[in-house]
Amino acid sequence: MKLNSSQRVSLLVGLAVAVAMGLFPPWEKRAGWTELFIAEGHHLITFKGSIPRLNRRASSRVDAGGWRIDTTTICVQWMTVALATAAAMVFFGGRTRKPSADG
Repeated sequence: MKLNSSQRVSLLVGLAVAVAMGLFPPWEKRAGWTELFIAEGHHLITFKGSIPRLNRRASSRVDAGGWRIDTTTICVQWMTVALATAAAMVFFGGRTRKPSADG
């Protein structure tokens, strides 16, 4: 399938948005010692292992709350971008005209 320029732009924008969402994923933090996780917004992911700053107690132990990427939210976001990109590519695809019988 050959892409026209509008489809190419749509695909590149969709890929750029998906990569940006991967670099700034949604984070959630464990609420104390419970199994409850609370959304903490989007933060830059670094590959050196640093994550959003953890709260420290007076004893300088790391708080019981741990950080993790909200995988459900990021998957829903990526699926939404994929569907929007596919819809844009279909929209900008145009129609191939069939030769008419009139000549």
